[in-house]
Amino acid sequence: MNRFNRIAALNKQFANTSRYTQIRVFCQKSSPSPSKWRLTPASSNYANHWRLDRAFSWILLGTIPLGLTYPSKAMDVVIAVCVVGHQQTGLSSVVTDYVRTDFLRGMATKTVQGATMALSAATLAGLLYLTFADIGITETVRRIWAVEPKKSVVV
Repeated sequence: MNRFNRIAALNKQFANTSRYTQIRVFCQKSSPSPSKWRLTPASSNYANHWRLDRAFSWILLGTIPLGLTYPSKAMDVVIAVCVVGHQQTGLSSVVTDYVRTDFLRGMATKTVQGATMALSAATLAGLLYLTFADIGITETVRRIWAVEPKKSVVV
């Protein structure tokens, strides 16, 4: 059936129906078969992944100003964990979306996911080291912001 005949048949069918129904039926008839759709793996749950990322963002939105106002080791630990969690969920999404899964039977995806996990673990270790063995995350940020530019002496 060519396109013109198909449209004529749909016009006859839609003579006495609402515009919403017309659009819905047209879209159902013109969509590809479900076998052509790219299905996500059963082990992935992107909605929970997105919620977790949003939770880290909201927690950071409150803890960063609070930590800069009242610096403490507990606040630094919360900031470190949330920053690394936010980083890991973001990088994991990028890997899931852009690394080819069919390359070397999925080994490329697993390798890059492992590298992002290692990067996140190293980042968390560095931030916790800064918190417990040095001056802390929030105090570091406060000192960076407090640095005044050098005044040049003109002779």
